[in-house]
Amino acid sequence: MKRLNNHGWSFREMIFILCGLFLALGVAIYYIHILYGEYDKNEKITEKISNNNKNEETKENEKSNESEVLKDKENITTNYEILEKKLSQSALNYVVDLNDEIAQDFSLTVTLNELKINNYLDNLIEEENKSECDGYAIIYAKEGSLYSDPYITCSNYQTPDFESWRLD
Repeated sequence: MKRLNNHGWSFREMIFILCGLFLALGVAIYYIHILYGEYDKNEKITEKISNNNKNEETKENEKSNESEVLKDKENITTNYEILEKKLSQSALNYVVDLNDEIAQDFSLTVTLNELKINNYLDNLIEEENKSECDGYAIIYAKEGSLYSDPYITCSNYQTPDFESWRLD
């Protein structure tokens, strides 16, 4: 009768099994890192847009607290500010959809026509005259955050520092 070897696994067999387990663990960690990175990148872009909107709202609140304007003039300004805000938000959405990653410190002009062509915004209509406005937004990234400066021109209103050459 032959006796069985009751010494268990050899050191070599144990090393092979451990190498296989570490390889499987490494592959799993790699794919978890890839999936988390995609989720984190999308979350950061969404957070940057929402922070930008909060900053714009804070700036608007500060402006309204600082100055008192006649009621009629305030209503006119508010209507144009709404048009500027629509242009700004549409341009930000357009740039985010256009670029997966936000490059460090860039500047880009997005015209109203470009937003219309790509179905991000319809016409901007003045409430008083029912006439169409034109405009552009300058989108810039600073320290990983997106910002927008909208500029519009209408029959009775033009944003200060409007540069008509940017519409070409």
